[in-house]
Amino acid sequence: MSNPFMKGNTPSSIDVNKNLPLCKELAWDFQRDTYQYDRNGNHKYVTGNDAIKVWVWKTLRVERYRYRAYYDDYGIEFEQFDLGKSLMIRLANMIYLNM
Repeated sequence: MSNPFMKGNTPSSIDVNKNLPLCKELAWDFQRDTYQYDRNGNHKYVTGNDAIKVWVWKTLRVERYRYRAYYDDYGIEFEQFDLGKSLMIRLANMIYLNM
């Protein structure tokens, strides 16, 4: 039965086998907390799940509203609870160790 409240493509009409673009991000050294470089000093890149891990890591490390480089919906809000950066780092480390 079709949903009268939805117009356009419905989940049954969307091609689920459509190839999505591969995620790509600058490689991150989680142990040293810095970008990874090759022998020539160029940035390394990661794709797929490794790129998603970098995105999650960065999101958990950025305090929301602090930096103008990020949109207001990026980052987390731990400082208002006086939990400080140490909790954010511990949380990000726990997630990284369980990946």
